[in-house]
Amino acid sequence: DEVDPETLRAIAGALGQATGGAPLPLTVASPWTMAERPAQARISLLPSTRSAVSVQQGGDGALVLVIEHPAGQAADPALIAEALSGIPDPQTVAQPVMLQPGQNTAFADLGFTTVISSEYYFRRDLGFRLPEDWLLLASQKATIELDYGFAQNLPEDGLVLVKVNGTTVRMLPLDRNGGKIQPRLPVSFSARLLRPGMNALSFESIIPGDPADEPCPTRDTDMLTILDSSSLLVPPSPKMQLPDMARTLSGLDGGDVEGLGQVGAGLLPFVAALTPIEPRATGSLTVVSLADVSKLPLTRRGIAARTLQTLLLPPMEPAALTEPEPETQPEQERVNTGPARLMPATPVEPRSVSWTLPEWVDRAWAAVRAPVERGVDGLLHPGDGELEPWLAEQHGVAVLMALEPDEPERLWLLLGPDADPADVAADLDAGRRSAGGPHGQVSVLRRDGSWASWTAADARPVLLEPLAIGNIRPVLGNLVSWQPRALTAAMLGLAWITALLALYFVVSTRGNRKK
Repeated sequence: DEVDPETLRAIAGALGQATGGAPLPLTVASPWTMAERPAQARISLLPSTRSAVSVQQGGDGALVLVIEHPAGQAADPALIAEALSGIPDPQTVAQPVMLQPGQNTAFADLGFTTVISSEYYFRRDLGFRLPEDWLLLASQKATIELDYGFAQNLPEDGLVLVKVNGTTVRMLPLDRNGGKIQPRLPVSFSARLLRPGMNALSFESIIPGDPADEPCPTRDTDMLTILDSSSLLVPPSPKMQLPDMARTLSGLDGGDVEGLGQVGAGLLPFVAALTPIEPRATGSLTVVSLADVSKLPLTRRGIAARTLQTLLLPPMEPAALTEPEPETQPEQERVNTGPARLMPATPVEPRSVSWTLPEWVDRAWAAVRAPVERGVDGLLHPGDGELEPWLAEQHGVAVLMALEPDEPERLWLLLGPDADPADVAADLDAGRRSAGGPHGQVSVLRRDGSWASWTAADARPVLLEPLAIGNIRPVLGNLVSWQPRALTAAMLGLAWITALLALYFVVSTRGNRKK
């Protein structure tokens, strides 16, 4: 018999709470099914005249959660939670520290401990959170005061990359003036690289061999240290927000998850995995299989179902991509008969005059062209550009979408044909706790577990506090940075109107003076 959906939801929710939100690969099967491997734990649903839950040991040694409930009634979630209340919570993840904007905060206060590395390649991430109503999109600067040191006589071209949410903001050489703790180094970067919620500073050291084309020798001595006395200063902002799925995701729990169409038992890992990180009043997640893609309100974002189907197609096997080689024909001897015999075997191309720019000019133009093109594209297409071309470049196993601009808290998760719901639930829960997780309005879960996100141009900043003299400058900065084309046109229009009024005043007063 089919299991009651409410009973499945109660089981998944109780197990998710008991394991700290760890995604569980639940599989629904008949009690008469022969398993290839004996399970270490399982759940048995028994029809009964009473509601009861107990933990017993099966004949094969497995722990069995026995749930009894009357036919036609869902199992009691309270009894399941009580039976599992003694299970320890090994999966509880310590949340990154909330950084207070406007205050110089030491790395140690953010949970960072001094790094001492003897590795040729090393990476350390420092996660922290910013308030959900923090937003700076203009030219404000944040500053890292970095205390670091490195060994003397390190190989040439060794360096440390300082990254903010995956973007490199400074490269520090390690092949000069080593052997000591360096003077404190201020590293300024654009505050718009930071986001409300989860963020990450990363320190990545890359030290080549000596010489660079030889294997790196084993080294017992320390090469790099980053001290926890370093600090980070993030400028304050007015209380503003952009529509962002990351904010909704952080407040979801198992009760906010629902399925649509044929998703069936694939819903259970999401119910078990999602526990609130930040309390939220509203929010929902609807899980949909690719077979039911037509049931999604895709027209609200102008997405074609065919685009999503292509995005989620499994990769083709290499053998399918190989074209059969054409059959070789025996080469026949060519015979020259007629006037063509007088033509040379290789045609002589006419001489042409050509010249090329010096190589340094090409390099300089390439360096200048990229930021100019990005700037022009940002003016003409705010956000991340058009959605359809962006989706056409993506490939993954699932797509998370906020499809309705008037309901940004309602999220839709579309699963690909080869997506494992347990794996997707684990990646979704990990993404909620990571600076590289899903954000914006559409996010694609790639096959390597990373997320690629797209922000819509209509995601308008919303001011959550009264406009005043003290906050008008950063508020206007956010608005201009969000929609530079429209606001620039408005300012030019206002300037033209002011100029016309001034011209009218001058002409009218001049005529009065002549009289």
